[in-house]
Amino acid sequence: MIGVFIGIQVSNRNETRLDDQTAETYIERIREDLAQNKKEFTQRKAYFSQVRVHSLSVLDALNYSNEEQGEQFLIDAYQASQILNRVI
Repeated sequence: MIGVFIGIQVSNRNETRLDDQTAETYIERIREDLAQNKKEFTQRKAYFSQVRVHSLSVLDALNYSNEEQGEQFLIDAYQASQILNRVI
């Protein structure tokens, strides 16, 4: 009877150890995912900040005649229309 009890205790301890290892693996994966998300969002923020600058330039240029808008207007309009697809 004592042998059965010890056997159950050892089995339970092994299960707990395996569960702890699995939990640590999941936690590490989540940390890596969060770090990658932070990096991606930082890059996207910078990208869309530039798109915003171009968009505001386009809006400002609309106050002028077509002849006054010039090449920079076309560049700003093009840049303002850009999107940055998210890779999943």
